[in-house]
Parts: sequence; structure tokens; C-alpha cells
Amino acid sequence: MFVESYQRDKSLLPRTLAFYQFTRDFTTVNDYYWGTGSSIQAVAGRVRHMNSNDDFHALLGLTQRIYAKPLGHTPARYAAKLNVSKRWHRLLTLVIMTSAFERYLTAVATIAIASDPVLTRGFPKKIDGLILAKHRLQTGERSTEPLTKGEWSSRLATFRRYFGMVPPVLSSNESTLETMRNKRNQVAHSFGLDTSSMPVHAAILLGARRATVPNFDSISVSEETITKWFGVIDASAAAIDDYLLPNFIGGYELAAISIEWIQDRDALYEATGVRRYGKGSEAR
Repeated sequence: MFVESYQRDKSLLPRTLAFYQFTRDFTTVNDYYWGTGSSIQAVAGRVRHMNSNDDFHALLGLTQRIYAKPLGHTPARYAAKLNVSKRWHRLLTLVIMTSAFERYLTAVATIAIASDPVLTRGFPKKIDGLILAKHRLQTGERSTEPLTKGEWSSRLATFRRYFGMVPPVLSSNESTLETMRNKRNQVAHSFGLDTSSMPVHAAILLGARRATVPNFDSISVSEETITKWFGVIDASAAAIDDYLLPNFIGGYELAAISIEWIQDRDALYEATGVRRYGKGSEAR
């Protein structure tokens, strides 16, 4: 019988649990981008060759009542809406993919800090986070917010201060990540969504009183650019995982889950939504 051996400095999995979640998120974003993008492109190609008097609703099978008014009354009007949809499809994809990356970065940094509160590279640890978890001891909070807020130069400086160095792949992508951050912020600014510094009611009133319609043409992103950015995000996340897992996290994750399970399995089931194991050893 094969028995899995545990080593504190080595993970039983090739990636962090945070990275597996990121992979699922990233796959969803990819499916959304190519599925929706291809359908818009296919429809736009058909509409482009229609005459002004063609009934595009009937030709495209959009005869449901819900489509009677929103799409316009001529192929040209509908084509204009499709062009706007293409642009916003890419911009919304940018917002979603950067959010997924920041969610991953927050999660993996949180795990690394929990595993090694002193943040010294390598093993054994001066203070092992598993000992703290076992005895339910708390250390001073180390905020992960500076890793996902502000300019990327500041974020990487925080990463270096916390973890000793910045993976070369992440450093080389700094300018691209900063461009992506600026583009995403332009989307938020244009819609009046960047309201962190003011009360909610003031932000709503400010947006309602805006006299001009924002010009979104300046924040367009080409398909070539968005597909390149997919690669940048994916490579950056992998580089972070490659660095933090062997140097700071090791075998922390599954052991920490085991400790939580032993201390209060019902709370763990409720928090994670994982079903109880129905047969065999429940601990497995």
C-alpha cells in the first residue's frame, strides 16, 4: 500500500490551492471571451452584408419580443451596436481578468504570510505558521492590500519588501501590468465608479449630475492586445506561485486544513461547502 509522506518544506501538490482557483477563474474568463467574441464577430459579419431594407431580426432568428426595440430598426443601427459591444467585450474581459489575478495574488500572499509570519525564505521556519494555527495563536496583521492597490511599481516594491525579491517574469511584465491597471481604471472613471474617496451618496449624486457623456473611444483595446494580456497575466501568476510555494508555503496548505478539520470540522464544512466524506476514512 502506498502511504503519502509529509514534509513541511514540500507541497503535496505542484501548485498552491490559490493557483488552482485562479486557473478555474482564468479558464472561465477565456471561455467567456472567445465564446462571446466569436458570436459577436459571426453576427457582425452577416449584418455587414445586409441591405438597409432587410429584416435582420428575422434573418438572424431574433424574433422574440425582447429584441424588438433594443437592437434598432435597421441593419446599420444594429451593426453600430455590435461595434460598441466588441469594444466593451474586450474592456470587460480586462476588468474580469485583472480582478481574477488580484484575487489570486491576495490569496497566495495571505497563505505565504500565514505559513511564515516572519517571512524568511527557506525552511525550517523561524516561526512556523502551523504551530500558531495548532495552538490558535495570533501574530500581528501584515496587510496584503499594498500588493493589489496603487501603481505596479509600488506593488512590486511591497512584494520585494515582504518576500525578499520579485520573480523576473513579474518584473519584466511591470510596464504591461501598469498599462492594464490604467486601462481598467479608465473604465471605472468613465462610469464614475472610482468613488473610494467619497461617501456613497455623494458619488451617486456626482454621477447623476455629470453633464457630458463620457467618450469611451480613448479606452479601446484591440483583440491582439487583450490576447497578449491573457498571456501576461497567466505567466505572472505562475511565476509568483513558482517562487512563493517552495520558499514560503511548502506543505502548509493541506496541513493547515487538517488542523482546522481536527479543531472544528463542522465549521470547516460550513465555511468551504465541502460535503462530508460518505464512506471510508472521514479524515481522508
